[in-house]
Amino acid sequence: MLHELLMCLLGNTGGLFQYKLENNKHKIKLVENLEFIHPAEVEVCNKLAELGNFYRQLCEFYDNYSFGKSFENKKLKCGYYLYAFCNGLNLVVLEPYRVKVSELETDLLKDHHHNVTYLQSHLEFHYTLFSTLSSLVDDIIAKNLHGCQIADLIYKKTISGDSLIKETFNKILTITHEVLYKQLREWLIYGNLNDKFNEFFIYLDPTQPEETMVDKTRKNQEYDDDMNINETEELLMGSRFSSKYSQFSIESTQLPSYISFKIANKILFTGELLQLFKAKSLNEIYSNDKENTQFSFNLSVNKVQLIMETNKALNQEFNIMNQKMDVFSKKIWAISQCEFSIISFDSLISEIRDYVSEEVWSLIVGKYNLFGEFQKLKDMFLMGRGELFATFLDTAKPLLNKPLDQNFEYNINYFFQKSISRMLLDDELWLSKFRIICLDPINSKKIDKESNGWNRIGLSYKVEWPFHSLITQKVIKKYNEIFNYLLILRRVQIELNQCFRLQMRMGTKTNKINPRVWLTRNHMSFLIDNLQFYLQADVLETQFDELENKIRTSKDFEQIRYAHDTFLTKIHAQSFISNNLVWSCLNEILESCLNFCAIIIGFDENKDFPNSKIEPIIN
Repeated sequence: MLHELLMCLLGNTGGLFQYKLENNKHKIKLVENLEFIHPAEVEVCNKLAELGNFYRQLCEFYDNYSFGKSFENKKLKCGYYLYAFCNGLNLVVLEPYRVKVSELETDLLKDHHHNVTYLQSHLEFHYTLFSTLSSLVDDIIAKNLHGCQIADLIYKKTISGDSLIKETFNKILTITHEVLYKQLREWLIYGNLNDKFNEFFIYLDPTQPEETMVDKTRKNQEYDDDMNINETEELLMGSRFSSKYSQFSIESTQLPSYISFKIANKILFTGELLQLFKAKSLNEIYSNDKENTQFSFNLSVNKVQLIMETNKALNQEFNIMNQKMDVFSKKIWAISQCEFSIISFDSLISEIRDYVSEEVWSLIVGKYNLFGEFQKLKDMFLMGRGELFATFLDTAKPLLNKPLDQNFEYNINYFFQKSISRMLLDDELWLSKFRIICLDPINSKKIDKESNGWNRIGLSYKVEWPFHSLITQKVIKKYNEIFNYLLILRRVQIELNQCFRLQMRMGTKTNKINPRVWLTRNHMSFLIDNLQFYLQADVLETQFDELENKIRTSKDFEQIRYAHDTFLTKIHAQSFISNNLVWSCLNEILESCLNFCAIIIGFDENKDFPNSKIEPIIN
């Protein structure tokens, strides 16, 4: 009987232990009404038989989902986390259990006085362990868990008051975490998203491309060319890399509960920065190969060596992990071999993140001159080059006063280019980056005949690599809101000054006009001049200086992004754009000023002054 019981412990049936249908499941049970078995032993035998049922269930799970098995018509999806769990299940639980049963068989052969209670005493721990594993396997199948969700469920099982259960599940979790640490190493050190089965908690959403990292013209040319490349060239150049900047996101359903969103955001941020420079490196290498090889099929040895050395230099230039790659790889490997500790995990992630962020800061601020880039934005969007826009508005005013037509953008950019040339600026530099646009496309919508260029004018800006991660389309939109506001103020100021010139030119003839009109003009000019001075000196200059100081002292790329966002938010707040009540009042004042100026400028000296039109504004 004991021999059959040992076979039953390994999930096999015999003469005494057979399958019995319970709750729509076939379970191994001791045959009933056996006269030679004491009733007290029946319960013990059935409990040991239940252990055999658990073992058979776990073995079936392992056989179905271990590495190399076909997943056709299976409930669970294929994945490395599932493979790792099956491997851990076999190494930590099933294999030692089989060894234990074999040892018990040896003991029984040596001493024939052992009975079923001897087996029960040696397998009591396995019964508790197998029942817990059985419930875990049932949950994985019932909830159709995938990827990091499996690791999360295993982690929850490690929270146990039984030290042996906790130790066993920690060992399984360590093996399962090997996949997680490999994905983290690829993402945090190389900038690769190695996720064949969509198991990682970071994913690439192809529906949210924001901007391109390199010039679109070059990218389109690369892909449109009908190229036939031999194996040597393809090996040298690597696969053609689509350098489109897409939005990486955190998949909350795959994020383990023991990894907080704060830590996950550090991981996401670090990998995105590495992706930024990796894409640049690959595109530079590809461009270099295309220029040097000219896609020749007869590469000399010296030429091959030259290309490989150049590519290696480019990789070193744009790979910011060159100096610390081995160090961080060893640290990730070391932490993967220990019992999981969220404190050690967070500490390592923070260390990698801080290093990458500081390296990117030094490159963007130092090598690529971030301050110069922000200065260009200030000069144009915030009208830092006041003399340029004074010249531009003076020449473009007649066009801006007209209703929009299909040639508006072409004509307005002609005046813009003319103004830049007149100011002796570098035409190629400024015109290659900035262009006057209509904020609403006039080529695809019906033109509003009552609207003019003042209401629709804006700036487009060509963002160079690597500033596209800081200066996005949303940021450009905010800059355009400020630019349009400053432009309207400048327009009102010009109109009021023109009214003043008209007053001086009329001389004594001004007594035809109610003195309150000129007094109102003085009040308007006082308000507009002081508002513009407040915006330029107290808001824009002050906030821009604060932005520069924060960038210099931060040594952190993420702090640059945060400081720039704060800069725009404060400008919107202090210039009243984000205050709807004040903003509506300012708009009414500016509109009244423009209506006032239109009446004064349109006044015919040979006719009576239209007091009836201007009285509502004065009052």
